[in-house]
Amino acid sequence: MTKERILHTAINLLLCSLIWYACTPDENILSATDTENEIRFQTDEPVATKGLIGDLATEGTKITLYGYKGDALLAAGKDKELSGKSLTYTGERWSVVDDNGTPLTYFWEGEGYTYRFFGWLAYDAASKQSVPAAFKHSFNKENKQLSIPELVVNTTDNQFDFLYSDVDERVLDAQNKRDAVQMNMYHLFTAFGIGFSNSSEDDVYITKVTLNGLHDKGSAVIDFSHTPAQINYTTKSQTTPFAQYTAPTGGIKVPKENGAVYNLFNPSSTEKEYYLLWPQPKEVVSPALNFANEEEEAAAPDSKFPLVLEYTVDGNQFKKRAKFPDDPWEAGKKYYFDVLVADKLLEIKATVTDWDYNSSSVDFSESAVVVKENNHLIWDVATCIVENSTDDQGNRIDKVYVKNGQPVEGTFAIDAPAGGQWRVSLEGDVQAFTVHDDTEPFDDGFGPIDGKQHRIRIVPTINNPDRNYSVTLKFVAITIDGKTYPADDMVQDYDNDSKADVHTILLQSVQ
Repeated sequence: MTKERILHTAINLLLCSLIWYACTPDENILSATDTENEIRFQTDEPVATKGLIGDLATEGTKITLYGYKGDALLAAGKDKELSGKSLTYTGERWSVVDDNGTPLTYFWEGEGYTYRFFGWLAYDAASKQSVPAAFKHSFNKENKQLSIPELVVNTTDNQFDFLYSDVDERVLDAQNKRDAVQMNMYHLFTAFGIGFSNSSEDDVYITKVTLNGLHDKGSAVIDFSHTPAQINYTTKSQTTPFAQYTAPTGGIKVPKENGAVYNLFNPSSTEKEYYLLWPQPKEVVSPALNFANEEEEAAAPDSKFPLVLEYTVDGNQFKKRAKFPDDPWEAGKKYYFDVLVADKLLEIKATVTDWDYNSSSVDFSESAVVVKENNHLIWDVATCIVENSTDDQGNRIDKVYVKNGQPVEGTFAIDAPAGGQWRVSLEGDVQAFTVHDDTEPFDDGFGPIDGKQHRIRIVPTINNPDRNYSVTLKFVAITIDGKTYPADDMVQDYDNDSKADVHTILLQSVQ
């Protein structure tokens, strides 16, 4: 053994006798005095919602943290077991602290071990609110399961955006020991919003709205023994109806010719707003309503229908009963329903979006996304009918009509950010279409940013439609490090950077 090796071993043994970390003079042990071996943490930031979470990286925000080395709780001495410690954002970094707020430093304890980290929100410093008492959860250390008790969540009660992390699992080696533990946070609930619009030549006055059957009572078990974490919900309907809004005398005015009310529960709102709910199964939001004839449907009670709307037009009273589009409401997604009301017509348009934890507020002028001339989105007129027009701001609007119920196809290429991914999503009647990337490797709505031509295919899912359905395409580009940028440049007017094309796919009624 060399002198240098003898000296190195002696230092390790001396450190083990002086400090109370659980270390042994194993050759794989990483020195507890080497700051490069300190376990560091970071989070991605959630997007602000009607819930309480706006910015996790706020001084004083706390996450309840657990760490495991193998099956045992990570520990550097008995009193420093990483068991429900507070991971707190302080001094522009995330640090583990004890009950007195004193920082505790943990170190990677050796190569070849499997480490697991996870946690959940304990205190939101931005709103100065801890997890409400109704959320008094319990954690089973042995099974690594977090239980959220049964509680009521509706548009007024328990509007707290409970966040939990995925599991960061790592087999430690010399290459990844310096990488920060990534606490990616997810929403326990779904988000729901509802508003009204009016495209007719008469004012519409909403007098009463009833929501039936939605599940307002539920519980959840989050299982952190899996990677990724698994969650099981149990929900049911406790309140009948779920919500009912009766307007003041005269009703809520929805002005004629494209007037809008953005939030049923807050009619003065000037933008879409969301409320947190338990996830909703398909049979609740879109029950099977099989009536033999119009008379049987008319005789059915209002409680059979998820949405009952009462309104007046030019002094005439109307009542319409409907269900929401044919999809479950999933946790971690936002569902906004725009109810189009015009005389006897009622139509529901759905916008479904993910809460994007890799979102970025970076201005598009930073040129993060590059689409070279002739690479912007072009529709294959052999698969559709394209009608071009412009709106009041001079933006070009492509109305792309489905031909004979067949898929609509188009091509484009994004040249930068190289190595990233592009994503296309649909807004509007999302139940009527799906989107596919027909370029290998095949994927639904995703593809690599490689400067090559990609072909997307918009597939209608409704045969013999009884009304017109439409969706608008939205593109984003995701960099290698997870930042997300708008990709409007894909459909940009190259003579004017402030004008972006709008592409709307239309499936027309056969009636």
